[in-house]
Order: sequence, then C-alpha cells, then structure tokens
Amino acid sequence: MSWWTHRHEAEATTGGGASAVAAVDPDALEQALDTVGAFLRTYGHHAFDTEACSARELNQACEAWCRHLLAGGPRPGTQPGPEALPLRRRDWRGGRQFLAGRRREESLYVGRTIGDFRDILWRLIQILDHLATQEQDSDERMHAQLSRLRVAAQGPSTEKLRREVLSAVDEIARIADERKRREIARMAGLHSRVKQLGDQLAVARHESTLDPLTGIYNRRGLDERLAQAVSMAHAFRQPASLLLIDLDHFKRVNDTYGHLAGDEVLRQVAHCLACTFRVRNDFVARFGGEEFAVILWNTNGQHAASSGQRVLAALRALRVKHASVVITLTASIGVAEVRHDDSVARWLERSDRALYEAKRRGRDRLVQIGPDGLFCTTPPGARA
Repeated sequence: MSWWTHRHEAEATTGGGASAVAAVDPDALEQALDTVGAFLRTYGHHAFDTEACSARELNQACEAWCRHLLAGGPRPGTQPGPEALPLRRRDWRGGRQFLAGRRREESLYVGRTIGDFRDILWRLIQILDHLATQEQDSDERMHAQLSRLRVAAQGPSTEKLRREVLSAVDEIARIADERKRREIARMAGLHSRVKQLGDQLAVARHESTLDPLTGIYNRRGLDERLAQAVSMAHAFRQPASLLLIDLDHFKRVNDTYGHLAGDEVLRQVAHCLACTFRVRNDFVARFGGEEFAVILWNTNGQHAASSGQRVLAALRALRVKHASVVITLTASIGVAEVRHDDSVARWLERSDRALYEAKRRGRDRLVQIGPDGLFCTTPPGARA
C-alpha cells in the first residue's frame, strides 16, 4: 500500500488536519517525492519531438509539474499564489493525467512512424512480386515462339519455316523491347523510392546525432567525428586537437536559480561556442551534462590553445539573463593534440587529464597536455 493511501486512510480516521499528516513517515514521504521528481525530470530530459509536442516543450512541462508537486508551486497553466500549496491541495491526479497523456501521444507517434515504414516495405515487396510475374509472362511468350519454330522446322514447307522465323524474330524483339521499358520504369520507380527512404533515414540519422536541448551535436556525433580524426592521423599524419570544456560550478546555477535557468545557460554556451568556431570543419558538441567538446581539424596543440583562450574570454563576457537575474560564467579547458598512434580512448583520456588539471589548479583557465605528457597551463585572464 502506498504512502498516499496511508495518508487518506489517516485523514478518514482522524478527520484530516495535522494529526493525519503526522501519521505519514516523513522519510518515506521525502523519498516518494524525490522519486516523483526524478521520474519527471528524467522523462523530460529524454523527451523527443512528436507532432503534438516538441522535446523542449515537454521538458519545460515536466519541470513545471516538478515545481508544483514537489515544492507546492502553481499548477502548470495557473497563476502563482502568495504561498506554497500544501500537499493535499497539489494536483496529483493532474500530474498522472499529464504523464499518461504525453505517453499516449508518444506511443501513437512511434506507431504511426513504424506503420509508414511497414507500408513502404510492403510496397517494395509487391513491386518485386509483380516483376516476377511479368518476367514469367515474357518467358512463356518466348517459349511459345520457340515451340512454333520447332514445329515449322520439322515440317516440309520451307516457306512456312521462313514465315515462322520472321514472326519469331519480330515477337522476340517486341518482348525484349517491352522488358527493357519495364526494367527502365521499374528502376526509375525503385530509385525514386530508395532515394526517398534514403533522405528520410539521413534526416533521422542526422537528428539522432543532435542534442535536443542545445541544438549542437551530441555524444554520438562526437564519437563519430573523433574516430574520423584518429583515422586521418593514422593514415596521413593530419593534425587535429580536442578541447574539453567544463563550466565551473554549474551545480550552483541549478541549485540557486533552478534547472530551467541551467538549461538556458547550456543553450547560450552552446551558441557562444558555435559563434566562436566558425571554420567549416570545426566541430562543436555537447559531451554530457555541463561539458562541451570541440574538435579542430588541421590544428596543432599550440593553435588550439590560442582558440581555447578565446573561448575563455567569450564565456567570461557572456551574460545569461533568466527571469530577473543575470548569470555569469567561467570555464575550465583541457587541450590535447591527437598523436599518430592514438586511439579515440587515449586521446579523450589525455584531454580529460588536462581538464582535470585545469580544475585542480583553480578553474577559469586552460591546461594543455603536450606530447611528452607534461602540462602547460595558462592562468585566468591571460590573453591568447
């Protein structure tokens, strides 16, 4: 039996009020509320776009329900009151209906998408079956002509044989021409369908490598690009450098201003990085949480460190406005150049060690790890 049922039974017995609330185990109640909050935030964090609701809207709605159910904030869609709502006045039923409604929408969306692909696959199967039937009909016509020729060849009349040969040649030519036209039409139709499917899959694959919150590439896209850079280093000794960027004390932003403020900070930091690295081959991604990664192609460690200093300066100057507050930021950066014998894991590990060293030396700075494994640090406020 849930704590919520216990609570209502206590209210029915005591008539509600303080004595009923006191009957609830405070630790169990706190754990239950934490579980509800974690569920809502996890659900919102992993949301995806549907026809009814975007991932961003769903994430914001989950955060609003968290504030209402956990902290007694206003019910989503209503005006805030002067005080936090007590537990008994929070809309628990509405929260359940919200989750159930969003889940139904996602289920319908996924079902429709899978149904569309099944329809396309069934159409391809029908086309292939139709092709097989048509080829069989052509083969039967050709066999009929060969049978007539065989009969004529066994008969005494050379004139009849001549006529049958000429007729067979004409018929076989027509069959070949029809088969060619059908083949061209079939190939054109299949090419169009395959191209359409390829375009849809390319869009889906591209979207799967994007971070829904910030709009830049996610960890999956980063892993693919890291593997490409390592392969180029192995084959052609082409230089590339990796910057790992971690926002300093980001947890304080969430704890002080809320997760929506933290989300806005992450979006603006991503935009700042995208504006800082404008070269076509520069690659910016969200590594996870408050960490970002930048791959600079044809760039050695020294030039990458100079670019990292520009990032530090840009982030120090960034002012994130949320509600009535202005949030300022600093970051720590670790830089490592790829080596010709590197693996992706070793390259990441060296960059991460440089980032850790930047944090250890006081944050708001850049640390570069050289080929010899030694660190080179740049203090806060230094110029590129």
